[in-house]
Amino acid sequence: MPDQPVAGADANVPQPTFFEKVIDGFNELKTLRVSTYIGTVQPNTSLTVEDLQSGKGQDVALSKLNINDTMLSKIDMLSGDITTAMTNEFRDNSALREYHALREQQAHDIVKRNVEVLKSVGKMIIDFVEDNQTFKKQKNQ
Repeated sequence: MPDQPVAGADANVPQPTFFEKVIDGFNELKTLRVSTYIGTVQPNTSLTVEDLQSGKGQDVALSKLNINDTMLSKIDMLSGDITTAMTNEFRDNSALREYHALREQQAHDIVKRNVEVLKSVGKMIIDFVEDNQTFKKQKNQ
């Protein structure tokens, strides 16, 4: 089934194929981004307890953030290259830089744990398939 055109896209511009989208997705997976912002948040009084418990509250808060200063890091997890940009507030404040570095390390640790979980799930699936094939062979004998 061919890819459907994107609504509002120029018909003369070729749309990425499924495989190009998959490759783009893998390229995004290899990049870890860490952002630290300083600013003021405008409270949203329409948030429910469910919004806060599901994590939607943070998304709403970030969408209403008036950013004054920021520090951004982009880490290529295959090459190990780290690019960091910061405003003057971060340049002049070692505590903020240390906080951002701590968050980078926490992000690395999360990725590491997630990879281990994926490996474990993959092994469970392979073991299940192998056990199922063995069972079918024994049953047919």
